Amino acid sequence: MDVTAVIVNYNTGQSLVKCVASVIDSDQPAKVIVIDNASIDDSIAELLQRYPDDPRVNCVRNADNIGFAAAVNQGLAMSESAWLLILNPDCILSTSAIGLLRGALERDDEAVLAGAWVINPDGSVQRACRRSLPDPARAIKEVTGLARMMNVQGVDQSHLPPPEDVLRVEAVSGACMLVKTAYLKRLDGLDPGYKLHCEDLDLMQRIRLQGWWSLLVPDAIVTHQQGVSSRSRPLWVEWQKHLGMLRFHRKFYAKQRNFLFNLFITLGVWGHFLIRIPGVLSRS
Repeated sequence: MDVTAVIVNYNTGQSLVKCVASVIDSDQPAKVIVIDNASIDDSIAELLQRYPDDPRVNCVRNADNIGFAAAVNQGLAMSESAWLLILNPDCILSTSAIGLLRGALERDDEAVLAGAWVINPDGSVQRACRRSLPDPARAIKEVTGLARMMNVQGVDQSHLPPPEDVLRVEAVSGACMLVKTAYLKRLDGLDPGYKLHCEDLDLMQRIRLQGWWSLLVPDAIVTHQQGVSSRSRPLWVEWQKHLGMLRFHRKFYAKQRNFLFNLFITLGVWGHFLIRIPGVLSRS
C-alpha cells in the first residue's frame, strides 16, 4: 500500500469510524494511522471494535493534546508510504477520491500536494475549498468583507465555479490533502507551532516558496461535517485560529513591514476575535 492516511482525532465520536471506513473502502488501497490527542469520548474504542486487530488500522494514543500539526508529524514519522493523506476525522471520502488525487499528482511533476472538492453534508461547496494564500492585502479584504462587497480577490475562492479539470492553485482545503511524502519530509512536515488552524496554509505557502504547486481536483469529492471535534470548546478553537493568523503573518510577512503596519495587523486580528466571541458562544 503506497498511501497512508493520517487522521488526528479528538472526541469525534462515530465520525471517526465513518471516516476510517471511507478510507478502507476506497478504490485506492490505503493504510490508516489514527493519532488520538487524548480524547475522553468513545471514538477510539468504537474504532477498535469495528477494526479489531486489523493490520491496515494503527492507533496511537497521546497522553496529552499536542495539537494537530504535531500529531500529523507523528504519523508522518511512522509512515513508509510514498503518499501521505492528511485527513480530518469528520470527512467521508468518495470511493475514487484518493486515486484521483494521486493520479493528478503523478501527472504533474511540479505539484506536491492535491486537495479535494470539499462539500458540506447538504452538497454545497464548502468555504475554503479553493483559496488564495493570505498575504496582508488579501487577508484585510477577506476579514473586512471588502472582497465580497467589491468583488475583488480575497482569500476564499470557493464561490468560483468548479474547474472542469485539475487546476493549479495556491491553496486548497486542509480537510483532505494528499502529499508526496518525500517532499513533505523535505519541508520538515507541518509547523508544530500551530496548535489548530493555519498549519495547512503555512504548508502551502512553503510549497509555493519552493516553486512547487498545489492542485485542486474537482472530481475527488469529500464530504466534510465541519467542526465535530471543536464543538466542546468553540472559544478555544477560535482563539487558536487567531493565534494561527498572527503566527502566519509574523512568519512570512512581518519582517517586510514596519512596526506600525504590524501593530495594525495584530490589533485587527484580536479585534476580529472579540467581534467573533458573541456568535461563537451563541452557537455553542
